Amino acid sequence: MLLTAGAVMTMLPTHAPADTVRSRASDYFDRIKWTRNYESVQPSALPGYALPGGNEAYASLVLSSTSTSGGIYPSVEGLGTLQYDGIDSGLLALLNDLSESLAEKEVAATLVSNSRRFLPTIVAYRLERVPEPDRIFYSRPEGETQGLRNSTIAVHVTTGQGERKILYLYVETVFENGLWKISDIIFDSESYAAITLKN
Repeated sequence: MLLTAGAVMTMLPTHAPADTVRSRASDYFDRIKWTRNYESVQPSALPGYALPGGNEAYASLVLSSTSTSGGIYPSVEGLGTLQYDGIDSGLLALLNDLSESLAEKEVAATLVSNSRRFLPTIVAYRLERVPEPDRIFYSRPEGETQGLRNSTIAVHVTTGQGERKILYLYVETVFENGLWKISDIIFDSESYAAITLKN
Protein backbone atom coordinates (compact mmCIF):
# COMPACT_ATOMS: atom_id res chain seq x y z
CA MET A 1 0.00 0.00 0.00
CA LEU A 2 2.75 2.30 0.84
CA LEU A 3 4.44 1.48 -2.35
CA THR A 4 1.33 2.28 -4.34
CA ALA A 5 0.88 5.58 -2.53
CA GLY A 6 4.52 6.53 -3.25
CA ALA A 7 4.11 5.70 -6.94
CA VAL A 8 0.92 7.76 -7.15
CA MET A 9 2.64 10.68 -5.44
CA THR A 10 5.47 10.63 -7.90
CA MET A 11 3.02 10.67 -10.79
CA LEU A 12 1.22 13.74 -9.55
CA PRO A 13 2.54 17.02 -11.04
CA THR A 14 4.61 19.01 -8.62
CA HIS A 15 4.63 22.78 -8.81
CA ALA A 16 7.98 24.55 -8.79
CA PRO A 17 8.25 27.67 -6.69
CA ALA A 18 6.69 30.66 -8.44
CA ASP A 19 9.07 32.32 -10.95
CA THR A 20 8.77 36.10 -10.43
CA VAL A 21 10.38 39.02 -12.18
CA ARG A 22 12.31 39.72 -9.03
CA SER A 23 13.73 36.22 -8.79
CA ARG A 24 14.65 36.17 -12.51
CA ALA A 25 16.40 39.55 -12.16
CA SER A 26 18.19 38.38 -9.08
CA ASP A 27 19.41 35.23 -10.88
CA TYR A 28 20.53 37.30 -13.88
CA PHE A 29 22.52 39.82 -11.85
CA ASP A 30 24.05 37.13 -9.65
CA ARG A 31 25.62 35.54 -12.76
CA ILE A 32 27.42 38.78 -13.76
CA LYS A 33 31.02 39.09 -12.65
CA TRP A 34 31.15 42.65 -11.40
CA THR A 35 34.28 44.81 -11.75
CA ARG A 36 35.24 48.07 -10.13
CA ASN A 37 34.33 51.30 -11.92
CA TYR A 38 37.67 53.07 -11.92
CA GLU A 39 36.16 56.36 -13.07
CA SER A 40 34.17 56.69 -9.86
CA VAL A 41 36.98 55.61 -7.53
CA GLN A 42 39.07 58.47 -6.25
CA PRO A 43 42.77 57.76 -6.85
CA SER A 44 44.96 57.66 -3.83
CA ALA A 45 48.70 58.10 -3.68
CA LEU A 46 50.74 54.95 -3.25
CA PRO A 47 52.75 54.84 -0.06
CA GLY A 48 56.37 55.76 -0.48
CA TYR A 49 59.18 53.32 0.06
CA ALA A 50 62.41 54.05 1.85
CA LEU A 51 65.36 52.84 -0.20
CA PRO A 52 68.65 52.14 1.49
CA GLY A 53 71.62 54.30 0.56
CA GLY A 54 69.85 57.49 -0.47
CA ASN A 55 73.05 59.45 -0.97
CA GLU A 56 74.44 57.80 -4.11
CA ALA A 57 76.13 59.91 -6.75
CA TYR A 58 75.66 59.16 -10.45
CA ALA A 59 78.09 60.01 -13.19
CA SER A 60 76.87 62.91 -15.33
CA LEU A 61 75.60 62.02 -18.77
CA VAL A 62 77.64 63.52 -21.59
CA LEU A 63 77.35 63.10 -25.34
CA SER A 64 80.01 60.81 -26.70
CA SER A 65 80.13 62.89 -29.90
CA THR A 66 78.60 66.09 -31.13
CA SER A 67 75.80 65.96 -33.66
CA THR A 68 76.63 67.32 -37.10
CA SER A 69 73.02 67.44 -38.31
CA GLY A 70 71.30 70.81 -38.14
CA GLY A 71 67.90 71.54 -36.69
CA ILE A 72 64.68 70.50 -38.36
CA TYR A 73 62.74 73.48 -39.72
CA PRO A 74 59.48 73.76 -41.67
CA SER A 75 59.66 74.29 -45.41
CA VAL A 76 57.23 76.21 -47.64
CA GLU A 77 56.86 75.91 -51.41
CA GLY A 78 58.72 78.71 -53.16
CA LEU A 79 60.44 79.90 -49.97
CA GLY A 80 62.52 76.95 -48.87
CA THR A 81 63.32 76.32 -45.23
CA LEU A 82 61.92 78.79 -42.70
CA GLN A 83 65.07 79.11 -40.62
CA TYR A 84 65.89 82.53 -39.16
CA ASP A 85 68.93 81.88 -36.93
CA GLY A 86 71.40 84.77 -36.91
CA ILE A 87 68.98 87.28 -38.48
CA ASP A 88 68.66 90.73 -36.90
CA SER A 89 65.64 90.74 -34.57
CA GLY A 90 64.61 94.17 -35.86
CA LEU A 91 64.44 92.85 -39.42
CA LEU A 92 62.38 89.83 -38.32
CA ALA A 93 60.02 92.15 -36.42
CA LEU A 94 59.58 94.24 -39.59
CA LEU A 95 58.75 91.14 -41.67
CA ASN A 96 56.31 89.93 -39.00
CA ASP A 97 54.58 93.32 -38.98
CA LEU A 98 54.45 93.30 -42.77
CA SER A 99 52.87 89.83 -42.77
CA GLU A 100 50.19 90.98 -40.30
CA SER A 101 49.58 94.07 -42.41
CA LEU A 102 49.28 92.04 -45.63
CA ALA A 103 46.70 89.82 -43.92
CA GLU A 104 44.54 92.98 -43.86
CA LYS A 105 45.40 93.57 -47.57
CA GLU A 106 47.43 96.71 -46.85
CA VAL A 107 50.91 97.88 -45.88
CA ALA A 108 51.25 100.11 -42.83
CA ALA A 109 52.93 103.42 -43.66
CA THR A 110 55.18 103.11 -40.58
CA LEU A 111 56.92 100.09 -42.15
CA VAL A 112 58.01 101.91 -45.31
CA SER A 113 61.16 103.92 -45.96
CA ASN A 114 60.80 107.71 -45.94
CA SER A 115 61.77 107.87 -49.61
CA ARG A 116 59.05 105.34 -50.64
CA ARG A 117 55.87 106.76 -49.05
CA PHE A 118 53.83 105.85 -52.16
CA LEU A 119 54.29 102.09 -51.67
CA PRO A 120 51.32 101.51 -49.29
CA THR A 121 48.87 103.02 -51.78
CA ILE A 122 50.16 101.01 -54.75
CA VAL A 123 50.28 97.72 -52.81
CA ALA A 124 46.77 98.23 -51.38
CA TYR A 125 45.45 98.96 -54.89
CA ARG A 126 46.97 95.76 -56.30
CA LEU A 127 45.78 93.67 -53.37
CA GLU A 128 42.15 94.73 -53.96
CA ARG A 129 41.86 92.03 -56.66
CA VAL A 130 43.37 89.32 -54.44
CA PRO A 131 41.11 87.15 -52.22
CA GLU A 132 41.44 87.33 -48.46
CA PRO A 133 44.77 85.75 -47.43
CA ASP A 134 44.62 82.41 -45.61
CA ARG A 135 48.26 82.23 -44.50
CA ILE A 136 51.38 84.34 -45.02
CA PHE A 137 55.00 83.16 -44.80
CA TYR A 138 58.32 84.87 -45.52
CA SER A 139 61.67 83.45 -46.52
CA ARG A 140 64.97 83.91 -44.77
CA PRO A 141 66.25 87.44 -45.55
CA GLU A 142 69.39 87.38 -47.69
CA GLY A 143 71.81 89.85 -49.17
CA GLU A 144 75.50 90.60 -49.48
CA THR A 145 75.28 94.41 -49.33
CA GLN A 146 75.53 95.99 -45.89
CA GLY A 147 72.14 97.31 -44.69
CA LEU A 148 70.19 95.77 -47.59
CA ARG A 149 68.24 92.48 -47.41
CA ASN A 150 65.78 90.76 -49.75
CA SER A 151 63.02 88.37 -48.77
CA THR A 152 60.19 86.57 -50.55
CA ILE A 153 56.69 86.57 -49.08
CA ALA A 154 54.18 83.84 -49.96
CA VAL A 155 50.54 84.89 -49.59
CA HIS A 156 48.33 81.79 -49.63
CA VAL A 157 44.76 82.43 -50.83
CA THR A 158 41.69 80.47 -51.90
CA THR A 159 40.10 81.71 -55.13
CA GLY A 160 36.39 82.05 -55.79
CA GLN A 161 36.48 78.66 -57.52
CA GLY A 162 37.92 77.05 -54.38
CA GLU A 163 41.46 76.71 -55.79
CA ARG A 164 44.41 77.27 -53.50
CA LYS A 165 46.92 79.69 -54.98
CA ILE A 166 50.09 81.40 -53.81
CA LEU A 167 50.96 85.02 -54.55
CA TYR A 168 54.67 85.81 -54.27
CA LEU A 169 55.91 89.24 -53.27
CA TYR A 170 59.58 90.23 -53.38
CA VAL A 171 60.42 92.60 -50.54
CA GLU A 172 63.54 94.74 -50.32
CA THR A 173 64.45 96.14 -46.90
CA VAL A 174 67.03 98.77 -45.95
CA PHE A 175 68.60 99.76 -42.65
CA GLU A 176 67.65 103.43 -42.30
CA ASN A 177 68.29 105.68 -39.30
CA GLY A 178 68.85 102.70 -37.01
CA LEU A 179 65.68 100.86 -38.13
CA TRP A 180 64.83 98.34 -40.83
CA LYS A 181 62.35 99.73 -43.36
CA ILE A 182 60.75 98.47 -46.58
CA SER A 183 62.21 100.10 -49.68
CA ASP A 184 60.33 98.11 -52.35
CA ILE A 185 57.60 95.48 -52.81
CA ILE A 186 57.46 93.77 -56.20
CA PHE A 187 54.54 91.52 -57.18
CA ASP A 188 55.41 88.32 -59.04
CA SER A 189 53.48 88.85 -62.28
CA GLU A 190 52.85 85.16 -63.01
CA SER A 191 51.36 84.28 -59.63
CA TYR A 192 49.45 87.59 -59.50
CA ALA A 193 47.87 86.95 -62.90
CA ALA A 194 46.97 83.36 -61.97
CA ILE A 195 45.01 84.64 -59.00
CA THR A 196 43.38 87.78 -60.38
CA LEU A 197 42.39 86.57 -63.85
CA LYS A 198 40.34 83.64 -62.53
CA ASN A 199 39.00 85.36 -59.45
